[in-house]
Amino acid sequence: MSDQVRFSRKRSLFILVVAMVLAVLAAWQIIAPIKERVSERYVQRGDTYMAAQDYETAQEEYRKALTVNPRNATAADRLRVAQKAETDIAAVRSFFEAHKIDPVLQKLDQATKPYGSPKYALVAGVRFYQDHDFVYAQYPLQQAVRLDPQYPEAWHYLGLVYTELATFDASYQAKAAAAIKKQNDLSPMYLKP
Repeated sequence: MSDQVRFSRKRSLFILVVAMVLAVLAAWQIIAPIKERVSERYVQRGDTYMAAQDYETAQEEYRKALTVNPRNATAADRLRVAQKAETDIAAVRSFFEAHKIDPVLQKLDQATKPYGSPKYALVAGVRFYQDHDFVYAQYPLQQAVRLDPQYPEAWHYLGLVYTELATFDASYQAKAAAAIKKQNDLSPMYLKP
């Protein structure tokens, strides 16, 4: 009788362990797709913020997606793009081209198109600067100083734009200092009272 009881206990314990393993696997099968859906929702929200050029909030959404599902490769890729978006026009362009977001592509085209004169490039750069689109403003302003290296107003605005971009990427600090120095060398009294 004791052998039967012992055999019965072993069998019951085995059945209990198998049932627990099956319950864990079943729960995993239910939870994993839910995590993926929640993570994808965060990615979609991040994409919406990217389209609105709110790169910081987009980064937060992509981080939430990775918190929920660390294996979400799309969220990881988009987070890298959002982190570069403030200063890397190529990353922004590739993202928006891939997602067919035309208004931003039009703005990119406007910023990077060739301007015939430094004055036209300056006007475009100042317009972007006034709209707080600093990443776009740098391109026409760079063109203006390339077309006329002795143009203090273009150097002034380029220094302002680089100063703003330096708040996102420290590598712009040296560029800002160089542009401001160049503007001061060309016209020390420019915009001084």
